[in-house]
Amino acid sequence: MTYWKSKRTLISILELAKADVYHFFVGREASQHGWSLEKPAVREAFARMVVTNAVQGLKQMHDKGYLHCDLKSLNLLLYIYRSQTSRRQGGVFMKAKLTDFGHSSKGKYRTAEATFRNGMARVGTAGHVAPELFQEGTACDYKIDIWSLGIVMFSMLVPGRLLFGEYTDLENLKKAYDALNKMNPWSNQQRPKWWTDFERLSPEARDLILWMTRFNPEERPTADQILKHPWFQISMGNLKPGQYRPKLKFVDMLCSSSIAQE
Repeated sequence: MTYWKSKRTLISILELAKADVYHFFVGREASQHGWSLEKPAVREAFARMVVTNAVQGLKQMHDKGYLHCDLKSLNLLLYIYRSQTSRRQGGVFMKAKLTDFGHSSKGKYRTAEATFRNGMARVGTAGHVAPELFQEGTACDYKIDIWSLGIVMFSMLVPGRLLFGEYTDLENLKKAYDALNKMNPWSNQQRPKWWTDFERLSPEARDLILWMTRFNPEERPTADQILKHPWFQISMGNLKPGQYRPKLKFVDMLCSSSIAQE
């Protein structure tokens, strides 16, 4: 730890974060660093670094008995380094760190409180809140952070969009969730505006997003399960043709088998 001290003062010196997830993926921060995120594969390469660090950070919090309760793109700071050894990402290494613990809760569970008059949960940000936090009296565990991370991952890979919109109450979340899961992907009238961008992502990325944002928290993955998901395997350079046979849980819910295994 680097610090400066005098007889009366102790100042911790921290490294300056170059950006946050929102401004890097949605704003123009990436282009200012010389990178174009137009191609889905490039976005996934950067997002994979962010999700890896975010999951590791959340796991440390959860293991120590804390819940973040307000994970969103603005609350993930990015430290960007150019590196000779990170050629797979075009000579760049990115580290993401969690920030803004104003809504954090100590304990393995947080009891959902009565919502505000407009139906919004007492903690979290519109469009990111796990469904159980809207239900007063529910004992909510670390899966609320997994849900929010799924929303963040989607917003990185489909910039400027939220998976279920900017919902502020449980009713609107249910409507958006049911509409997506009952959607006919071949019907232009039923497809959300972001559907084409979502289809262009790898089936592994789509599957992980849909797994982390299951309505039932018991169906969402743990931190360890996330890091073992096929989405992280496809970035490994030592996989030979024929070795990789992904087992995807949810991608076929929204796509035919031919699309899911494109």
